[in-house]
Amino acid sequence: MSVARGRQRGRRNRDVFEKAAVLITALAMVLGQLLFVAAPAEAATWVPQYLPTLEDSFAVDFPVDAVTGYAVGRNGSTLRTFDGGGSWSSGGATGTSQDLNAVSFSSANVGHAVGKAGVIISTSNSGTSWSLQTPTLVDLFDVDFPSATIGYSVGKDGTILATVDGGATWIPQVSGTTDDIYAVDFADPLSGIATGRSGMVLTTSDGGATWIPRVSGTGDHLNGVSFGSATEAWAAGRNGTILKSVDAGVN
Repeated sequence: MSVARGRQRGRRNRDVFEKAAVLITALAMVLGQLLFVAAPAEAATWVPQYLPTLEDSFAVDFPVDAVTGYAVGRNGSTLRTFDGGGSWSSGGATGTSQDLNAVSFSSANVGHAVGKAGVIISTSNSGTSWSLQTPTLVDLFDVDFPSATIGYSVGKDGTILATVDGGATWIPQVSGTTDDIYAVDFADPLSGIATGRSGMVLTTSDGGATWIPRVSGTGDHLNGVSFGSATEAWAAGRNGTILKSVDAGVN
């Protein structure tokens, strides 16, 4: 993977989940108790939006359009908007007080969030109600659903979980590492990249049946990863590190 460096500000440290947490998507980013929504011109400007909670928000997802979005954060808090962020309201009870570190919706109504102590919560009604499960006891840092039925979550000590039934059950996968895995993204249900501690990059082309370690060219923790296309992928991490791959993370 090619490496670019720059000054990194307001980054989210997935080791300790700092209060000044920042995650960016194509539409929105969260910064503690503030949420910023992008104005139309390709995120040239950002509009601050004050959330109806004192809990820090750690992650946000606008799954299908610029209208319906969800945010999750400290103490099991969830928020949702149905007007492009013009207003936000709390979701239904999640059944947990654990911090929720990531959220992924496979449609406007169906979504999943993961967090500390192996917590996974799921909703099929736009966050009105949530079901809770803990298929592992280790902290989970990220989750991605490339389809309605297939999803992946990653976490502490090399943990990778997969589901093929829409999150009803989760099966551990062999990552080949005991280092923390901070981020995961799939271009499709079979092809994915996971990144983590000390420049870790893992790729799979068979839905996680096998995960292959790759040389990233950096020793910095890689806290986020995202596909831009079926083959182009980007990873970001400590010390302003940004990596780009044009072959689905192989190089």
